[in-house]
Formats: sequence, structure tokens, C-alpha cells
Amino acid sequence: MPNETKGQAGDSLKIDVTDDGQVTIDWDPNDPQWGWLSALNDEQLQEFVNNALSQLIERDERDGTDDLGD
Repeated sequence: MPNETKGQAGDSLKIDVTDDGQVTIDWDPNDPQWGWLSALNDEQLQEFVNNALSQLIERDERDGTDDLGD
């Protein structure tokens, strides 16, 4: 994978958002932290991302923080 640092397991997850809002997710299937994502189908992966974002938004609203960078 480009931009991957060797020897840092768990750091392979890359999320990019384009100006038009398209999200791409990439990871090393051998990464012990993120490799399990390879077993998900597109619908399951989308559900995982949606749930993670919902939890992050709820926490930000509760704590008054902005981890989404907006």
C-alpha cells in the first residue's frame, strides 16, 4: 500500500473524503487491527462506518467537542 509505514501494525486504515463527499476506505488486509474489515461485504462496511460516525457525533454533542474536524 502506498503511504504505509512498515512495522506499524494497526496504522493501515486510510479514509479519504473528496470535495463532493465521496468516502473511500483502504486498509491492509494483514493488519491485525483492521484486517477484519476484509471479511465484510459493502453493506456491512457501510453499516460499520455509519455506526462509528453516529457514535462519534453523539459523543461530540454530549461532550461539546468536535472530533470530526468541522
